Amino acid sequence: MLRLLDTTLRDGSYIVDFQFTEADTSVIGGALDARGVPFIEVGHGLGLGAFRDPRYAAAATDAAYASAAASAITRSQWGMFCIPGIATLDDLDRATDLGMCFVRVGTNVTETEAAVPFLTRARSLGLFVFANFMKSYALAAPEVAIRARQLEEAGAQVACVVDSAGGMLPEDVARYVTALRDEVTIEIGYHGHDNLGLAVANTLVAVEYGATIIDTSLRGMGRSAGNASTERTLFALLRRGHDLGIDPIALLTLAEERIDPLLERARRDTSIGIVSGYAQFHSAFQPIVDEMAEKHGVDRCDLVIAVTGADKVNASRQLVEQAANGLAAAPSRRARVTVPRAADTTNTDAHALEVEAGRLAARIHSAARRLGRRSVLNLVQQLRADTHTVLPTTWHEGTVAVVATIAVRTAAEAARVVRAVDGLVDDLLIDEDAHALHGGWLRDVARPARSGVLHYSDLSAWATAVLDVVTSFAKDSAVNRSLVVIGRAGEPLADAISALAAARGLTLISTLDAARSQTVVLCAPCPDTAAFFVDPVAPPAVVIDAWIGALTADAIAAARACGIHVVRPDMRVSLQAEILRATDARSRAHRTAGCVVYDGILIAAGGVLAPRGTIVVDSLTSPRIVHGVADGHGFVLERHELDGDAAGLLRRAEDILLYSVG
Repeated sequence: MLRLLDTTLRDGSYIVDFQFTEADTSVIGGALDARGVPFIEVGHGLGLGAFRDPRYAAAATDAAYASAAASAITRSQWGMFCIPGIATLDDLDRATDLGMCFVRVGTNVTETEAAVPFLTRARSLGLFVFANFMKSYALAAPEVAIRARQLEEAGAQVACVVDSAGGMLPEDVARYVTALRDEVTIEIGYHGHDNLGLAVANTLVAVEYGATIIDTSLRGMGRSAGNASTERTLFALLRRGHDLGIDPIALLTLAEERIDPLLERARRDTSIGIVSGYAQFHSAFQPIVDEMAEKHGVDRCDLVIAVTGADKVNASRQLVEQAANGLAAAPSRRARVTVPRAADTTNTDAHALEVEAGRLAARIHSAARRLGRRSVLNLVQQLRADTHTVLPTTWHEGTVAVVATIAVRTAAEAARVVRAVDGLVDDLLIDEDAHALHGGWLRDVARPARSGVLHYSDLSAWATAVLDVVTSFAKDSAVNRSLVVIGRAGEPLADAISALAAARGLTLISTLDAARSQTVVLCAPCPDTAAFFVDPVAPPAVVIDAWIGALTADAIAAARACGIHVVRPDMRVSLQAEILRATDARSRAHRTAGCVVYDGILIAAGGVLAPRGTIVVDSLTSPRIVHGVADGHGFVLERHELDGDAAGLLRRAEDILLYSVG
């Protein structure tokens, strides 16, 4: 009988840095149990005992994961992974005492003798026992079959072919499964990774040639390029006529609610992952390859292929370095190619402000859509008397948004820009300081826009960018934390930088001191003399041009000649932070407005003054955290303040909001 083993809560933990919690184990494990998945694997990605290694610290201990699984998984069998050397025989005993039903003893296919005492102990404990042949491809199929027969004699009830690198082809899977089927009398399992995009296809082939237990995970969540997706595999099996009694539609909801939020930053297809599949290289050795590739100036992908040409099981530091040395003298396979440029079709006669602004908006919106980010046009007021409205030709791509900045000179020009870009970008970012300090027309011009309007303090963001430079240099013991801010009296930028510096614990001094290594922040034009950088400013001082143009070319050259660092602040990170704050606040306002009744329970999100007894959560639309019970005055009741009814309501709310899946 064909059965499915879901390894989301074990192999999938690699994707979240082993940070699945006890609650995750209960909720996801319980939902898989309710949907009829027969085998559910839980615990640390590296198996029993791995939580003790500080390099692989997990969110919980083996005992905590086991207890959570035992409480939530009541119909299916649940088990854990076990690698001899990481796990001990005592670990098997403890997990069994907590209710573990099966164990998978995994060893490199060349080191299967280490599995024997664990298989023997597991059978004596009454467990259902798997022997997993990690990196099965390192030996020919007949040799793996002989080892499978030996482990069958030691107590294994399932022999599992493991494509650890995700590089097997369908015909390889057929060959290995057939060899084992002809050699052993126990069941055959298959665990495939997806580095070459063949995990589901290979799983179907394994079933076709006799595998009866197949490994999958929700959304294919797993180490490196991941595993065969539980949902896709079930649908594919249905197309083949195999109904395992598990409704894949029901699992889609579980994946959407509990797995998708964890995968937002996970990259499945990477160059190194694909090459690792081709070369059958195990990702556990990737850090050594990365280190040696950088040390010897060779390509990581070339190095992976060279290493596995010598050994597909182990990649020692010595082996990797030898391979890197061998590649260092050879040309990289990634030769640079120059292609003909398309003709520039820009209409150079169209210099109208509206036309150029519209083109810029369209370009940043296109770039943002490619990256899955927001397009934002930052409008600031041009404050320099000798400068007109400035339309940039470039933009920056950040982690939150693609941003271009236009400095507008007059309200009329600002209105023309807004009309040209409105609706072409997701948001306009408006500098509130210009409104407060310099005439107040910028905000009014943007108010009618159809695009979203975000507000921020340019002074605050600029001061933060300056201080980020200051503190990065202050980490160098040669540059102390003394700070001189040079600017006009009452100049807002100088005042903002000084205030933030004081808040960060920097020492503000009023005059330059040649005997001290200080950081000098220029908020006004600097005297154009080389002497300024010799006495009193001397190496290893740092000079920050916060005015952007405070230093002339001659002054910069003089500073460099003296060995003084001359830098300018970079606003990109500060702007991204301001956009994130503003967009998150706007989104949160939508998610947290008011109170709603959810399954008979009154809930309110943080920031709402809810009536006493209301359950306070993080979001009305998709609650994931229950903060507690409202006291009616804007706070939550302490645990000792909860009477029986309130405590019961809180437990019911947690069950419904956190421990149930639609």
